[in-house]
Amino acid sequence: MNFISQNVFLIIIALASGGMLLWQAIRGGGGTALGALAATQLINQKGAQVADLRDDRDFRAGHLPGARHVMPDKVQTFAAGVDASKPILLVCANGVQSAKASKALKASGRSEVYSLEGGIDAWQQAGLPLVNPKDKA
Repeated sequence: MNFISQNVFLIIIALASGGMLLWQAIRGGGGTALGALAATQLINQKGAQVADLRDDRDFRAGHLPGARHVMPDKVQTFAAGVDASKPILLVCANGVQSAKASKALKASGRSEVYSLEGGIDAWQQAGLPLVNPKDKA
């Protein structure tokens, strides 16, 4: 009992941390978010198929190398048409829309689906390159 009274704040922090982890596990069930560097490794090492969910103007302004432009309502169609043995990486402007789409794809049975955490914004903040069709001209 002496330990509890002397370490009440430590115990509260441990319980709060455990509660937050439990909440994430219960609430989660969705896609997995990857940071920019982990996403780069997924693309380079596992040949991830990248779907950019932003609008056409933003996609044409610059996108991840190898990304395909996919409208958010066509993500299921995109997933059905690509190699099921390779992971899918979904990208949007800030990671919100791609996280929702990732969760939906996982719910429909696709196992290796990831969302770029922080979206294109985080990709650029990490100093990683975007492909810009204007640069090729």
